[in-house]
Amino acid sequence: MQVENIRRDIIKTISIKGGLPAVNLSSADIFAALYFNTIKHNPRQPKWEERDRVFVSDKLTPAWQTTLAHAGYYAKKKIYEPSELPKGTPHALSNAIGSAITAKIEGKKHHTYCIITDAETSWEEIMLAGKQKLNNITLIIDRNNMEAEGYLDIEPLRQKIEAFGWEVIEVDGHNTKHLTEALNIKSNKPTAIIAHTIPGKGTFMENNTEWYDKKPTKEEAEKAMNQI
Repeated sequence: MQVENIRRDIIKTISIKGGLPAVNLSSADIFAALYFNTIKHNPRQPKWEERDRVFVSDKLTPAWQTTLAHAGYYAKKKIYEPSELPKGTPHALSNAIGSAITAKIEGKKHHTYCIITDAETSWEEIMLAGKQKLNNITLIIDRNNMEAEGYLDIEPLRQKIEAFGWEVIEVDGHNTKHLTEALNIKSNKPTAIIAHTIPGKGTFMENNTEWYDKKPTKEEAEKAMNQI
């Protein structure tokens, strides 16, 4: 399956260039559902004016770069090399909301998507999008329950986001069909998808906080890739 190949390449990439193994593996299905089943885009025309906009957390750069390669934006070998590939940003949600507001002002029809981890939920931005009634933005939260210090407790997450005027959908973050259905739901409010995931999905790294930011050795990477 496509998502399994994405996971293998995420592991290989992180073993070479570094990154956060657990949360990038947990987000693979989200990226696959978005790029292969949801957004308007054209890898041959990456700056196509009518394309949907995607903003990604810097923590998820390896998963994003790998997915873009599988989607045909560039040769897969580039993700293993030092190169000027798209990178995520620590201000992904802020930038996404700015993009959505601009699109509203200019009368643009594209949709804006933003993928972050649950450790990056920013209430000021969420409040702003709700106040502005930005129905042209979808926030996908990788709810993997893990951060650098250990396990993360931010419940009741759904109720908090709903209180700011968002439509909130909870899904199994490893079920591509359910993710795709959620991503294609239309609302008159900004939409947040809470995707419940397993950090380190499919490998010996599952639910192990040691692998939040540990770079796997070549042998560990091969073991993980063989398990997928």
